Amino acid sequence: MTNYISAEYGYGERGNFLRQQFTYLDICMDAFINAISKDKKNRGNDQLGLILPDQKGKPSKIFLKNDERFYNACCNYLTRVRAA
Repeated sequence: MTNYISAEYGYGERGNFLRQQFTYLDICMDAFINAISKDKKNRGNDQLGLILPDQKGKPSKIFLKNDERFYNACCNYLTRVRAA
């Protein structure tokens, strides 16, 4: 998911996502967003502190707005990309 979000925001390349045999569970997006909103890396109420790969694949701390764009990117990954 980190590679996908990084690419969606222009920080890294989409590349090949790690694919393994997993049993996927349905994830409640509201619960997911609520949980990630409580992370200690965050700044204030609307800045999510995330560790995402940059263009070279190096993990970097990046702040993204906790907004509809982020919600939609996560939702798209969890419902479409991951399921493909």
